[in-house]
Amino acid sequence: LDKNIVPWYRECDSTVFFNQLLKELDGNEILALGEATHGTHEFYRDKAGLIKMLVADGRYRVIGFEFDGDAMEKINAYLQGGDYDLRSLMEGLYLYNTEEILDLFVWLRAFNMERRPEERVTLLGFDNTMFHHDPISRDGWMFEYLREQLDSLNTGKAILWAHNVHILRDTVAVGAKGLGYFLHRQYGDAYYALGFDS
Repeated sequence: LDKNIVPWYRECDSTVFFNQLLKELDGNEILALGEATHGTHEFYRDKAGLIKMLVADGRYRVIGFEFDGDAMEKINAYLQGGDYDLRSLMEGLYLYNTEEILDLFVWLRAFNMERRPEERVTLLGFDNTMFHHDPISRDGWMFEYLREQLDSLNTGKAILWAHNVHILRDTVAVGAKGLGYFLHRQYGDAYYALGFDS
């Protein structure tokens, strides 16, 4: 683990760090950005900043959140230019109803408004409250829901925002098959998990 940890604050704004990350992501289709705890300001700030860099670089056009798909569909309509009050749309996002994520959504809308529809970023949610009734099966259902949406979009690379537990590629840490396990099985090395911790 120590060989793979990169101090974020020391290098996060540098071209060297970003270029190093882009080399790591060569051939990537699904990038999962994890967090040790939901709602932590530093994780949200840094993940949102990284998403902006990767979207601006032109590599990713889908952003998925570990949240209810219907709620994210409404925010996606805002990102595509819909006349909605973003703060009102975000009231039901609970731990995602933060200034960091609000700023990210505003940035994504501005990004989209300067591009043709086929070049815009799409936002989606890959969770559903019904999945929570069976924690053992939840990640498998999230995977199927996510895959269904990605197949219908057919717009290229995606970034996923979720808890570290969900993005793990193996079953060792939690003793169960997480979303990352299924994504790794589907995409192989084209799935990349990047966890944030403190």
